[in-house]
Amino acid sequence: MKYTITLVALLSQVSSIIARQDHESTLNSTYDFIIVGGGTTGLILADRLSESGDEKVLVLEAGPDPNVAMHQAPGAVEYIAGTAIDWNFYTEPQEGLDGRKLAYHRGRGLGGSSILNGLYYGRGSANVYDHWVELGDPGWGWEEVYPSFIKSTHFNTPNNGTGYNQKYQTWTLVQDLNNGKNVGVKQGTATLTSKYRRSSAYDYYKAAAKRPNVDIIHNAPVQQIIFSKNATGFSIATGVNFIDHSQGRHRTVAASKEVVVTLGTFQSPQMLMVSGIGPEATLDAFNIEPVVINENVGQQEVNRRS
Repeated sequence: MKYTITLVALLSQVSSIIARQDHESTLNSTYDFIIVGGGTTGLILADRLSESGDEKVLVLEAGPDPNVAMHQAPGAVEYIAGTAIDWNFYTEPQEGLDGRKLAYHRGRGLGGSSILNGLYYGRGSANVYDHWVELGDPGWGWEEVYPSFIKSTHFNTPNNGTGYNQKYQTWTLVQDLNNGKNVGVKQGTATLTSKYRRSSAYDYYKAAAKRPNVDIIHNAPVQQIIFSKNATGFSIATGVNFIDHSQGRHRTVAASKEVVVTLGTFQSPQMLMVSGIGPEATLDAFNIEPVVINENVGQQEVNRRS
């Protein structure tokens, strides 16, 4: 069975390459915004930035368009992990596990890790968002972000047969785990309908892809961000170099406003470093010409499971 599922995932990648053979003639040389990474965040940004119709937006995704139904089946994650839509990362040897390396699954395709995660939906505690404001990042307090949570979700109530293990009744029961107060027990919420899992590829890609001011290209890994000096001598991102696998060629596209990097926890700092933004010793070790020396890029990474 697992061999069959793997083949389906591979066929998805092949079909996605064929489906994009026509973008050669439609790709612009310049966009207002270039989004590097068509994962959960990248597709949300593409949808939001293109809503007005005034901004030209390009999304470049290294992985395929998982347009077969397998990744949509709730509970099927064990069959798609390790396939063409998984980056197949492994941890460093773990001291507490006799030096074993563990698989660390990350989605590779439109929708990012939302195409192979556990479907669970949960908002953070209100005090975490408020603490961000205290650290000097205004606009991210709970009262500010809560309306966006409401706008971006549609809640379907469970049927009367929904329940949970009775041993958890010794804990405090709460009405809602998504109202900013996360201590207690409640049935969890999940990103799915009565039939399918719902990744950001479905919810945001479907909306953005229909707009004439948006181009979304998969199988198009970005190799490097291009920087230029502005009038004051400050380096600004003005475009990207990427590999267009459907055309079998390297390409360069310019951004008139911004290049936005949404490659996830691991690959966002990697992209910055290969583009010249990072610790001096790291850039020197790989003979990368520095654009901005920043000793914090790629450092202090700690795995925090939600």
